[in-house]
Amino acid sequence: MNTQKLNRGSNIVAVGAYNERLVLSILRSRGALSKAELTQQTGLSKQTLTDVIGRLEGNGLLLRGEPIRGRIGQPQVPFTLNPDGAYSIGFKIGRKSFELVLMDFSGKVLKWIRHGIDYPTPDQMISFVRTALKAVCEAFPPSVMDKVIGMGVAMPNELWRWGPEFDAPEDELMAWHDFDVKAALEGLADVPVTIWNDVAAACTGELTFGKAEKSKDFLYIYLGTFLGGGVVLNGKILRGSRLKAGAVGFMLAHAAASTTESRQLLSVASIITLVHSLREAGQDAAEIWNPDDDWSTIDAFVGPWVEQISSHLASAFINASAILDVPQIVIDGSLPERVRGRIIDRTREQIGLHPTIGLSPFEVVPGTLGYFARVIGAASLPMQERFAEDLEALLKSVPVQA
Repeated sequence: MNTQKLNRGSNIVAVGAYNERLVLSILRSRGALSKAELTQQTGLSKQTLTDVIGRLEGNGLLLRGEPIRGRIGQPQVPFTLNPDGAYSIGFKIGRKSFELVLMDFSGKVLKWIRHGIDYPTPDQMISFVRTALKAVCEAFPPSVMDKVIGMGVAMPNELWRWGPEFDAPEDELMAWHDFDVKAALEGLADVPVTIWNDVAAACTGELTFGKAEKSKDFLYIYLGTFLGGGVVLNGKILRGSRLKAGAVGFMLAHAAASTTESRQLLSVASIITLVHSLREAGQDAAEIWNPDDDWSTIDAFVGPWVEQISSHLASAFINASAILDVPQIVIDGSLPERVRGRIIDRTREQIGLHPTIGLSPFEVVPGTLGYFARVIGAASLPMQERFAEDLEALLKSVPVQA
């Protein structure tokens, strides 16, 4: 096998039928279930469900567990997703790092490779991906790599913009303007490549692999170098006709309490604003980009920053709630969990200080994937395209009885 490239997952039978996708989606969200429980969850007849499970087992996508005894009636056999059923690659192009993961069918990350950068360029990206894919291919046998079904990519929209905000030369960033990322990566990996906005991908990751119970409708906020957002309605990502739904970073906010000047929310409520504060005080901001750092050495700067962004977030959340009417707003980001907790607590307090008469109540809750949300979300994209309920399924009011 050529260690520079991956195979196309040709030994995995595509799961195109709605019923198969429905069963896989339910097992992914709810865990091990018996045939009786799956019949109840799906609305499929016993015979139809038996046929579906047989096909999924035959394709290596389901595992049959040991019978559960001790209940009235026949022992119940639980079914779960087979972690070895399929694999995907997730790749995050960030403003300060590249990351690549190999993920199995259950959502477990088997390998994570990260490379910090001053700013991203296409040449750096190609070099990183070539090296990272070689390392993955060397670490896992062909029996795994032959089941890689695709690469998902999470990257900011219009990466060539806002270069001065994070000390990147505009002329070098402009190389992204006409660079075909999809073609370059498909040439390196030899698998289909799906590219999403980085925060939309993070939102997908939280929806698919998040560890906490969530509403079927929520607004997702990710605090990265710049703030971004995503929208989930009826358990599905809402991307919009121009793929920018939920882009809360572009909402307007007052630059300061004492002025009527307006700025975009991302320019006053992002990690980059904390970086600017540190640099203005002559402090080193490099550790902010280290996922293992807890920011304890910069607490004197974190407090005022939390106060500033929570005030802006509170106003933005109230306005968003008036439009979307979602019961939950999920906050995550590439920042320490304790700092995220302070932001959430203070934002809740700030919301209580504003008029919300006429709005339905909503809660502000933490995300569960943190720093890894974007790259895990990227890895989930091929899985979603291949095995999740497709768009036609959304138009069906009942499952298909085959």
